[in-house]
Amino acid sequence: MERCERGELKGVTSAVAMAEAAHRLMMIEAVASGQVSPGNVAKKLRNKPHVVQTLHLYQEQVEKIPLMRIEIESFDLRLLLHSGPLRSRYGFLTNDSLIAATVRDREIKAIASGDQDFDRLDGVDLFCPSDI
Repeated sequence: MERCERGELKGVTSAVAMAEAAHRLMMIEAVASGQVSPGNVAKKLRNKPHVVQTLHLYQEQVEKIPLMRIEIESFDLRLLLHSGPLRSRYGFLTNDSLIAATVRDREIKAIASGDQDFDRLDGVDLFCPSDI
C-alpha cells in the first residue's frame, strides 16, 4: 500500500473487495471496543443494531483507501455474469469470484491478498504481504 501511495505501483481494487474490507474492519472494531465478544461477531451485531450505529473507525479506514492512490473498480452485472464460470473452474466463493472477474477484466497480472485461494487463478501472480 505504501508503494502505491508513493506511485511505485499501480493499485487497483474492486468495490467488492472494499465491501469485504469494511465488513471485516467493522467486526474487528466491534470486538476491539468490547461491545461484542469474539466468535460469530456478525450474528451478534445483527442482533444489536444499536452497537453497529456506534461504530465508525472501520468506515474512516475504508474511506482512506482511495486516498492511497488506489483505483476502485465498480461492480456491475457484466462482472457478475463473468464470475460464474470462475466459480465453476476454480471453486471460488461468490465474492472471490467477483474479485477474480475484476482481475480478468482489467488484465491484472499480479495481486496482493492475504487470501491464498487466489493462488488457484491461472496467469496471475499472488503476493501475500505480511501487512494485509
